[in-house]
Amino acid sequence: MANPGKINVLKNVGVGSLSCLCLSNLVTYAVFQSEGAIILGKAMITSSIVALVLSAPLFAFVFRKMRDLRELNREATRRSHEDQLTGLMNRAAFTEIFAKRCATGVQGPALRMLLLIDIDGFKAINDRLGHPAGDEALCHLANILRDVTGDYGVVARMGGEEFAILLQSSNPSSFLAFAERIRLGVARSPAELDDGAEVDLTVSLGGAFFDSEHAFAEIYKSADELLYKAKNAGRNRAFIAAHQPAAPAPRGGVNLAKAA
Repeated sequence: MANPGKINVLKNVGVGSLSCLCLSNLVTYAVFQSEGAIILGKAMITSSIVALVLSAPLFAFVFRKMRDLRELNREATRRSHEDQLTGLMNRAAFTEIFAKRCATGVQGPALRMLLLIDIDGFKAINDRLGHPAGDEALCHLANILRDVTGDYGVVARMGGEEFAILLQSSNPSSFLAFAERIRLGVARSPAELDDGAEVDLTVSLGGAFFDSEHAFAEIYKSADELLYKAKNAGRNRAFIAAHQPAAPAPRGGVNLAKAA
């Protein structure tokens, strides 16, 4: 199968070479038109050969470099929106999507939620096993979040051991079930380290509803407060805000986890 990139380069080289040929012939004609048909003909042939011989490799080089620069720019853009450790979206890209979701609004009775997830006792993992083990734990959680979320939401690593998911559903109880799937999935799936050891993990979660009137900082604070309520209640819990459509900020919480 032909490579589209190479085909585009060849097209551009062809167009560039023909343009150079035309310009060369125009200049040659203007200079030699008074010298007679024989000299003019020889000059035109010579200028055409020189233009094609010189322009084709030149334009090929230029367009290859332009294509390479475009690819580098796309890669740089992708990297600027990606968490380098986990491969998830980073905080900057996540906040952009949040803003776009607020700007576009939702169709019908759909509800939207910002769900924050934080590894319990992560500092102890780093202190006891070292930062490489902590990185593996982060990647393990990222894979679980990616698998559980699928096309249901947008997942990002916000920094450190904190992750976030944007969710949308018309059924408020689905958010509770989703948070519980994550909590139980992490608790039942130890992180396997490169040295063969396993690390048991748990997470605490806090979720807050939002609409087009909410700024990211406002809804993040609401979700973060619920997250730390879950932490203070004993960890390995999910607190989800009660749905209050008319309220500018969510209130209350629902503890999904059983008492430890």
